[in-house]
Amino acid sequence: MKQTILTFIFVVLILSVGCSSTCPPCVPTHEVVEVITPVYQCPEPPDVPVLTLPPWPVLPELATDEQFKQWYFEMLQTAKVRMFLLNDRVETLDLILGAYRETE
Repeated sequence: MKQTILTFIFVVLILSVGCSSTCPPCVPTHEVVEVITPVYQCPEPPDVPVLTLPPWPVLPELATDEQFKQWYFEMLQTAKVRMFLLNDRVETLDLILGAYRETE
């Protein structure tokens, strides 16, 4: 057992001395890299009106079949109007952003 431990220590010592002698010395170097960042003079974005969406219709608690059908119809109409308003808003913002992307 004692020989195994001594052999292990001897092998580790030989490996550490052998590996450290073959490595080149570590010399830190400093390298300056110039990064040119374009700077644009952009005008202020135009004022965009506040987005107001129509409210969702409310279904009465004890709704009849006719009230449920009317509510469902109003929900579909409201969803279409809201989707149209949101798509229109995205297109407007995309146009504003596109004006900044154009190069002079």
